[in-house]
Amino acid sequence: MIELKAMRLFVALADELHFGRTANRLGIAQSALSTQVLRIEDRLGALLFDRGRRSAVSLTQVGRIFLVEARAAIAQVERAERIGRMAGRGEAGPARIGYVLSAALSGALPNALSASCSRGSRWTSTTPSWRTACSRTSPASARRPWRGSCARRPRVACARS
Repeated sequence: MIELKAMRLFVALADELHFGRTANRLGIAQSALSTQVLRIEDRLGALLFDRGRRSAVSLTQVGRIFLVEARAAIAQVERAERIGRMAGRGEAGPARIGYVLSAALSGALPNALSASCSRGSRWTSTTPSWRTACSRTSPASARRPWRGSCARRPRVACARS
C-alpha cells in the first residue's frame, strides 16, 4: 500500500514539476523526494513523471490519472480525520430523539430541528417518513381512531459543517 506521506509528496511534486524546488519547499532532501516517487512508481509498475535533462519534469498520462486519485484520497483522509475530531468533541455522530404525537403534530420537533440546522448542524433521519408517520393520509383513516405509537425513537445523524 502506498503511504499517505508519499502521496502528499507526489502531489506536491506534480504541482511544482521540479524536484529541487519541491524538496526545498517541503524541507526534505531531494534524494528523499526522489526515493518516495520511485517507490510509488515501483508499486504502480509505471512511470509517473518524464524526467528530462536539467530538471525538466512533466507528468506522464499515468501520472495525470494517478494525481486525480491521489488528491481524492488525501481529501478523503483529511475528511475522515476532521469528522473523527468532531465526533471526539461530540459534534458529530448519531443522536437519538424521542418524541410524542403532540410534538410531531404541533410542529415543535421540526421547528427544533430547523433551528439546529440554522446553527450549522445537519440532521438526517434514518427512520423512513418520520414526519408523516403520525399523520392520517386517507379519508378512511380519518374516520377511525388512530392506533399506534408516535413515541418511537428515530435515529438521527448530526454533523456540523
